Amino acid sequence: MFIRKRKNPSGSISIQIIDKSNGKYKVVETIACVKDKKELEFYIAKAESRLKQLNPNLFDAVEFNEKKHRFIGIKNKEISVVGPDIIFGYIMEYIGCDKVLKKLKEKELFKL
Repeated sequence: MFIRKRKNPSGSISIQIIDKSNGKYKVVETIACVKDKKELEFYIAKAESRLKQLNPNLFDAVEFNEKKHRFIGIKNKEISVVGPDIIFGYIMEYIGCDKVLKKLKEKELFKL
């Protein structure tokens, strides 16, 4: 898929998203028909963002995730892990390791 700028007989320029498959060109979407260069730049930027929506790739997803997480404001040091302490504590209790640890007086190693 790509963006095509095509001159019309009236002198305006059509901005279209084109898909070429099986050797044929197919107009997927017409973004705008403009006569002004400022409008042309605006609608080309709009067509590029629409092209990313229609045909995303791996790099677009990474860029989207970076933008999404940039505004959250959570830092790694502010995150605490709770799940493994609970899960491993139940597992150790289930298989009987808590009794061994009590005997060894090292119960502090795992939170039960």
